[in-house]
Amino acid sequence: MSTPIKPLLAVIVMGTTEIGEGMTTAASTSYKLDVDEHYGFGDAGKPKLVKGNKHQSGKLTKCWIDKTYFDLVKAGTPVDVVIYPEGKVAGKSTITVKNAILNSHDWKGTQNAVMAEDVSFIGDDILSGTAS
Repeated sequence: MSTPIKPLLAVIVMGTTEIGEGMTTAASTSYKLDVDEHYGFGDAGKPKLVKGNKHQSGKLTKCWIDKTYFDLVKAGTPVDVVIYPEGKVAGKSTITVKNAILNSHDWKGTQNAVMAEDVSFIGDDILSGTAS
């Protein structure tokens, strides 16, 4: 088992420019692939599996510093969400949700008086890679 890395870094990218600020305290991504079971006549209960729709979504929780993400949610602007689970270090892994539309934005006050924001997103592709 590897040692956890902290802090987690995730950024929103428009084109090649990273936007927004604040340390990410939590991030999640979800990838789902629908699988349909097709039972033809005479198949004796053995289905043919057919790939269906793909779903890429996620959520970031970060310290609130500016209103950049809120404005992106309102605008529906597609962005890339890049998560650096091991920090932004060359050669370490990345997870990128491509053409993500930020679809919800929530503010919350934590016990230690840090204002945080949750930003949820849905994208059209998910890629694994390495930081450069």
